[in-house]
Amino acid sequence: MMRHFTAFLSLCLLVSLMGTPRATAQSAAKGWQKQKMAKGLTLYTLDQSRDAREPQFVQVLKVGKKRSAGLAYSASELKTTSQFAAEHQALAAVNAGFFDMKNGGSVTYLKVDGQVISENAKENPLITQSAFVVTSRGKALIEPVVSPKYYSQSDIYADVLFTGPLLLHDGRVLAQDTAKTFVSYRHPRTAACTLPSGELLLVTADGRAQEARGYSLPELAALLQSLDCEDAINFDGGGSTTLWVRQGERGEVVNHPSDNRRFDNQGERRVANIVFIK
Repeated sequence: MMRHFTAFLSLCLLVSLMGTPRATAQSAAKGWQKQKMAKGLTLYTLDQSRDAREPQFVQVLKVGKKRSAGLAYSASELKTTSQFAAEHQALAAVNAGFFDMKNGGSVTYLKVDGQVISENAKENPLITQSAFVVTSRGKALIEPVVSPKYYSQSDIYADVLFTGPLLLHDGRVLAQDTAKTFVSYRHPRTAACTLPSGELLLVTADGRAQEARGYSLPELAALLQSLDCEDAINFDGGGSTTLWVRQGERGEVVNHPSDNRRFDNQGERRVANIVFIK
């Protein structure tokens, strides 16, 4: 039987696998702050921005099974996650796939609302061998890539985004090439994972700031495993990392995007696509 979610959040404070930051291991007494945002949406925040040794700021948005996910995109114009979210009347949103920062558009395969938007297959196995997919019923899944042709012809998947790398599969941490700086260096990170219950977690970890050092991919994978994630995938991170949540009639960025080099919520980077909750 699945343990209670808040217990998993506490467990991550004890995990030392694969170099999880000491700040995480030392937080058992402080724990996570919990805030109900809407029916089926709960935000958990781990604020260790004042920890002089291992400052971190992590947020986990738990999405209930009755909530639907979707992808929103722009083929050429770049927009902030906030703009995308407002345009789609979202309840919550995070930045999603890797994109062309100069010309806009996804650099990997992208299908939205049953329509293939991009067939790009950038020669980078880190971001093209796994996929975040949404079924025609709005259920989010994370899986190793089958093939672009399969997803293009399938009516099962309404939305498909090739991204990565895949961090967990069937609850098991996948090995990463730590010789690559993209993997081993600490950066702001955005990720998604599914729980055995069928619920979805959207995760942001701030970085590139005195108040938040960020995570390597092995550290991020260890955190996600400690949250009882079954399948987990990495999205575009760095300056793109943004979590937006609607509160009442208004929405706001609740993490600290790093593009303005200040630890506030004003440093959003314009991106090409997002994952949003309806």
